[in-house]
Amino acid sequence: MLWFASCISPELPDVKYSLYLPTYSPELNPIERLWEYVKPDITWENYSGLDQLKQKVDVIIKSLIIEEVFSLCGWDYILEAICK
Repeated sequence: MLWFASCISPELPDVKYSLYLPTYSPELNPIERLWEYVKPDITWENYSGLDQLKQKVDVIIKSLIIEEVFSLCGWDYILEAICK
């Protein structure tokens, strides 16, 4: 969450934010949207180990531009909570 907060506004203090999410609410959890975006690029491939899979996911996530991150994770309720 801090990485996302620092993308929105670099002058935010180094504070962790907690948001209440109801039990099992993937539609409200931004990481679920990001994972949904990443999954098609890693399925149907064979990886020699977990490290290779982690590297592939890392490459995909680092290739995202800020507008893509906002469209996937920048919901109003999140932005309001971290930008108070």
